[in-house]
Amino acid sequence: MIKKPKIAIGVASTEGDTFVSISNEIVPLDLILSIAKKYGIPVIWDENIARQLTQFELDENLPPELVEALEKTIKTLKKD
Repeated sequence: MIKKPKIAIGVASTEGDTFVSISNEIVPLDLILSIAKKYGIPVIWDENIARQLTQFELDENLPPELVEALEKTIKTLKKD
């Protein structure tokens, strides 16, 4: 049984900018997870990353070093 996360953050990327696109403060957690499943959007279960992302406002661009860390994490998960 998977432990249900306490927070969820969506990250989007367009035209080279990566930003926070949604959070469970705006949309219920269960809805975020069901949308991700419906559209085949990868879900990363990492509370540390999620907590770091909660420091940013919606549509706020993320700093390049955080984007790089996210990209490395996603690449690692895709290898598994």
